Amino acid sequence: MQSGAQYDVVMVGAGAAGSILAVALAQIGYQVAIVESQSWPFQNRPGDKRAIALSPISWQVLQSLKLADLLNEHVQRVQKVSVTKDSGIASHHIQADSHNMPSLAYVVFLSKLMHVLAAAFEQYGVDVISESRVEKLEQQDSCVKVYVQGANNLVLSSSLLIGADGINSSVRKHCKIATLEHDYRQSAIVADLELYDYHDATAYEHFTKDGPLALLPTGPRTVNAIFTRTHDDAKKIMQYDDAAFLASLNQTFTLPFNVARVHTRKCFDLHLSMVKTRMAHRIVLFGHASHSIHPVGGQGLNLTIADIASMVEVLIDAKVRDLDIGSWAVLCDYDKRAFPQQKKIQVLTDSFIKIFAAKPWPFNALKEGGFLALRQAPVAKRFAKMMMGYQQKLPSLALGISIQEQLDFQRQKTRGAR
Repeated sequence: MQSGAQYDVVMVGAGAAGSILAVALAQIGYQVAIVESQSWPFQNRPGDKRAIALSPISWQVLQSLKLADLLNEHVQRVQKVSVTKDSGIASHHIQADSHNMPSLAYVVFLSKLMHVLAAAFEQYGVDVISESRVEKLEQQDSCVKVYVQGANNLVLSSSLLIGADGINSSVRKHCKIATLEHDYRQSAIVADLELYDYHDATAYEHFTKDGPLALLPTGPRTVNAIFTRTHDDAKKIMQYDDAAFLASLNQTFTLPFNVARVHTRKCFDLHLSMVKTRMAHRIVLFGHASHSIHPVGGQGLNLTIADIASMVEVLIDAKVRDLDIGSWAVLCDYDKRAFPQQKKIQVLTDSFIKIFAAKPWPFNALKEGGFLALRQAPVAKRFAKMMMGYQQKLPSLALGISIQEQLDFQRQKTRGAR
């Protein structure tokens, strides 16, 4: 790769969100490069047991992008979700067959997803500049100049720059975009559990006074446990041996299976973050660079995949009409489509946490009423729809319409209008 190389899109950050978007943009026909600070590909990291739960809508988007078939053998399907609370109120169950769905969620290890995405980069010609960082950005009238520092110092040019470089986004800092923050004053502990016996493809969401606990099946005899504690309590629990750690889990929620072994354990702080705007001249923020939400309901990556489907529709239209993809009009069109749903999910997940983790009266009464309401049909349906990724108007990728089919339709539509 030569200094001065020109691209339609330069993306900063090769995490799951940015990588899926890069594949989609390449399928449209855009020339895409990604600047990544770490080595690439990611799948060589030993002991990485992070799992993600993809909603049915997200899974459909991946199918439309021709990625799901490559993940099929690595996916654990969830057929039932059990939602409970430590007050003793009866549980609420969400079942796939009740919603005429083959599965409620598709769970895959992040390392497997990244392996598939790395192969897709090769197939669709996405360039990755790894072990490098963006030293400087210059926003010019017709392009963004990207100064890359690494093994080879490069200057790239692109019509559009996408900042997908995570919570501490350097692109966001360059644009001086402020964020709205809420610290939950909690840490999430994630553990990979190996079971003696096979589970029944059920995921569990249990609300406690300390926050939610989730059990997510990741394989025939493996489960991810995710639960929240205060920072001090989390530090203590992370020091426990395996037996004490399991005892702590069982004290929170009686495990519905026998655990043979605790594998990896990780801990991270929880907070809500949302940018005041995610756009600047020829720049858009994406994924965690734009928003970070509580893991209740597992909506983090799913929310971003919905964003991808919305951006694809806008950039397909721009491709067919030969529009400048970095123009303010194109970016505003994307923001208008994606922002309302993003805001809705953020408010809904934040409300669940604040209600169910509240301690003083009248919030105790409110959370009891909230859990009872969750068991009623309209509210239960809304919660289930959130978990499965449904929204009022689904983008084309979520309806199973491939990028090539969308391109063909838009071209035919444009010819007909002439």
